[in-house]
Amino acid sequence: MDRTAMKQLEAWKTSRNRKPLIIRGARQTGKTWLSEEFGRTRYEAVARIDLMNDERARSFFDGDLDVSRILRNISLETGVPITTDTLVLLDEIQECPRALTALKYFCEDAREYHVIATGSYMGIARHAGTSYPVGKVDTLTLRPMDFMEYLRAIGQGMMADAISDGTGIADLDSAKRDLRREAGTTLLDMAVGVSLCPFHHLAIILSCKNSLLTCKNYCKMVKGDAHVAG
Repeated sequence: MDRTAMKQLEAWKTSRNRKPLIIRGARQTGKTWLSEEFGRTRYEAVARIDLMNDERARSFFDGDLDVSRILRNISLETGVPITTDTLVLLDEIQECPRALTALKYFCEDAREYHVIATGSYMGIARHAGTSYPVGKVDTLTLRPMDFMEYLRAIGQGMMADAISDGTGIADLDSAKRDLRREAGTTLLDMAVGVSLCPFHHLAIILSCKNSLLTCKNYCKMVKGDAHVAG
């Protein structure tokens, strides 16, 4: 899966002024997946701790916030030697305010290490002004997959390119005509009262044309369970 935010992560990795990075966003937008995929493909290793479900991991930030001690504990917990080519991933950091505070010391005392923290908007906002390391972190806001990312994820990169450079309108009209011929229905009939933007209509077309799910069966499925088209 190709997320456009990966380019921002690559720029962060090579920045001379790199600070610990907080990836924030709504739940289920892919923050953990993006971070792990970035680490898997751009680093020698990934040392990830889950600050939501692992109480012992949260205890690493009790007491003093000595970076060497914290890294040693993370290394022992994950079994991953932490070097300057290791991505240290602090997942769900909103569950551990002390870990948020610790990012300040990673910035000041250990900037050679590559540290990414993920967290939800609301969870991190709760700690703003108290434990939040103002000026000591970089931030990236991750939103849900956009339409171009969706097209590439289902193997329609050429269509995404055509839309991006302004040559895709004719392709969209052609796809609509194909759908009418194949399903014997219009896009509005197919939506069955579900509000869809034109981009989502195209997504339905492409999904139907490139899977075992026929357009007619899709119509039946939407009628029976309208939320699947949302």
